[in-house]
Amino acid sequence: ILIFLLCLCTINLSAQNPSTHLTCMGIPINGSPNEFMLKLTNKGMSYIKSTGDITLLQGDFAGFNDCTIGIYANNNIVNSIVVSTPKYDEWTSLETGYNFLKLGLTEKYGDPISCTEEFQSYGYPNNTRKMKLAKTGNLTYNSLFETDEGYINLSILKDHCQIIYTDKDNFTTSETAKYNDLEPKKALCSQVGLFQQSPGAFTPPGRAPPRPPYRGRSE
Repeated sequence: ILIFLLCLCTINLSAQNPSTHLTCMGIPINGSPNEFMLKLTNKGMSYIKSTGDITLLQGDFAGFNDCTIGIYANNNIVNSIVVSTPKYDEWTSLETGYNFLKLGLTEKYGDPISCTEEFQSYGYPNNTRKMKLAKTGNLTYNSLFETDEGYINLSILKDHCQIIYTDKDNFTTSETAKYNDLEPKKALCSQVGLFQQSPGAFTPPGRAPPRPPYRGRSE
């Protein structure tokens, strides 16, 4: 009887915790790119192309039409999903899209562990100037969220919004694999330091490190 009860508990726990991986659109970030792509196409996404370890699709995401979804993998295991909204021509629309996504992510994951929203500019720019600064990369709009399973990084990238979902386990595994041919000491240092960076310094795949804030006159 005791063994039977233990089996029931194990089955129940497995049902409550079907995945230890971060999810995107309800899909665990795990498995092969083809498997993940199939699950996205079942949700109405359209396949665009595959280049190396990156597979691109297009479809609707969180109320945004015609988004581009990138599946990033290493050694045929998916570790990150990058969602890019369509491009904007006006700052008010771009900022509204960013704030909408930030609110939704905050409701789902809690407050961001790091948030920077500033321009590298003298004085206080108007909306036209803000859009020019955005398109030239002279701003830092970034909100980083963390769960036990991974990171969700929202940012404004020139003329569109971008969300990067990074699974901790698979990303760590992929980074470790890159250093298999290096000296053990170097590989260990890379692995240990991977997720011990300060929140603002964390850079998931597909995104350049944030620019340092402008240190001139305050806006």
